[in-house]
Amino acid sequence: MTVDMRSFLQQIKKTNDLFTVKKGVSTKYEIAAVTEKLDGSKAALFENVKGSKFKLVSNLVGSRDRFAQAIGAKKSDINQKIVKAISSAKK
Repeated sequence: MTVDMRSFLQQIKKTNDLFTVKKGVSTKYEIAAVTEKLDGSKAALFENVKGSKFKLVSNLVGSRDRFAQAIGAKKSDINQKIVKAISSAKK
């Protein structure tokens, strides 16, 4: 199971599930446009967000495969894993 976001990003990069944008992009329309164009096929990492010192990632768990990978489950076990996590959560 993936423990942190950086590790997960490295994993999906290795499987070609990460689209990286190096040029400067605006949060107003450009990030949304790129994310929509990918249509859930890949996660998108924006390395140069205008007006921000931070990188931005979108659609990180936008497919059942990536979601299952992120929570350390098989695709067929996603529902059970979520129900178990909710049931065992501290109140």
